[in-house]
Amino acid sequence: MKLQRMSVLAVGLLLLVASAALARKWTDNTGKYSVEAELVDVQGDKVALKKSTGSVITMPIARLSKADQDYLTDLVARRNAQQGAAPDQPNEGPNQTATVGRRAIEAALDKRHDFSIRQMPLREAIQNLLEPEEIPYYVNWPALADELGVRGEEPVEFAAKGIVVRDAVNKLLGSLDMGWLIRDEVLYITGPIDSEMPRNSEPIVYRTSLSRVRMDSLAKGIRSKVFPPSWDTAGGPGRVTALGDRVVVIFQIPAVHREILRHYGKTLEPVYATGRKAFERSPGEALSPTQVIRQVTKCDFLNVPLKEATAELQAAHGLKIEFDTAALDNWGVSVDSRVTLQLNGVRLESALNLLTEQVDLGWYVDGEHVAITHRVDAQEKKLSDIVYDVGDLVQAAGEDSLPSIAAAIRATVRTPLGRRAVGRPDPVQATGAGKLRVRACFADHRRIGRLLDDLRAAYGLTPTEGDR
Repeated sequence: MKLQRMSVLAVGLLLLVASAALARKWTDNTGKYSVEAELVDVQGDKVALKKSTGSVITMPIARLSKADQDYLTDLVARRNAQQGAAPDQPNEGPNQTATVGRRAIEAALDKRHDFSIRQMPLREAIQNLLEPEEIPYYVNWPALADELGVRGEEPVEFAAKGIVVRDAVNKLLGSLDMGWLIRDEVLYITGPIDSEMPRNSEPIVYRTSLSRVRMDSLAKGIRSKVFPPSWDTAGGPGRVTALGDRVVVIFQIPAVHREILRHYGKTLEPVYATGRKAFERSPGEALSPTQVIRQVTKCDFLNVPLKEATAELQAAHGLKIEFDTAALDNWGVSVDSRVTLQLNGVRLESALNLLTEQVDLGWYVDGEHVAITHRVDAQEKKLSDIVYDVGDLVQAAGEDSLPSIAAAIRATVRTPLGRRAVGRPDPVQATGAGKLRVRACFADHRRIGRLLDDLRAAYGLTPTEGDR
């Protein structure tokens, strides 16, 4: 409820900051720090304050003292009184609209901060690195313990001034031979082996602003210079597909993507679609399950039974969640298996991914509910056909680009039974002008939707509407 209250304040204050400069003393919630400043802006759950020197500082509203938070609440009440409106009320669940995803995390990792970590437990050190920019993160502690014998209580040291957050994360984790990647809308921290497994390969759309670069030649150069064994060897995860003369899709593990940017950062720019808004429920409006899973959620589960965690999410979002008990019994998995997930500001679908994978389960939307089953069953037995209209992309990339778009989609499909193989039909088939029928599992269809959104962003096209 505290987060919801901050969101309500933010919405109300947007109408106030444009018309009044509010000079006053602001104090943090510890009472140790204060500043004389004017209220100049509110962005989401953060407040921007302008000091007398002219510099602007930004901090979460939740970090302000109770007196300052009450002051902001009073401002909202005065605005409502002036407009003759009813007082703002919090939402009845974590349904607030928010833009989340990789783009926001990448931008936050590029910010600079001062860090001074002295004999601090690793768990707290990671929090200190990522919390200033409110980067959602997930630590796979079991993987760290199994691979490296690393635990959250291990003391670490790290100090730097004006360092980019990304570099700080690399140095701290690198000193312990740990790895990280961006997955499921969080910065996912784990061991180096797990972080670079083929299952964590992902497609990234790259765009170039140069007019004299042949994308097919550039793609060939990338394959030959950046980790060559990872592209063409048996079982290698790498795929690269050029679309037109400005865009290339590369499907690779995180380490290779980082190397690509290191070598080609002046030539290529990764593109992530903006405007992927989480759905907000209007009063009395019924949302489909594929819309509900795009709502922003909050998880505070510490070693609780999976059935308890899912029941809380079900109640918060009004989403029916059912367990495939027959499949779970067949694989020897219990709904009482313990899970841990403490996150805020991610979509429900990402939270479900991170929760279920801890006990080797998966999920998919089945009609009007979410079904949780074993990972293998979710990936290999629950395939469906969807026809994607990519005519706008074909027009933008060139009339001969449909096979390349199909190849990019094909690389994105991770399900073994959904991939092209000997004796099996191609999972991606053209069905008409600018249309592709794809047979894949639910999770793969979600990835395909995001890939197509990124491709449209690369060409400046309008994202498609729908439940994806």
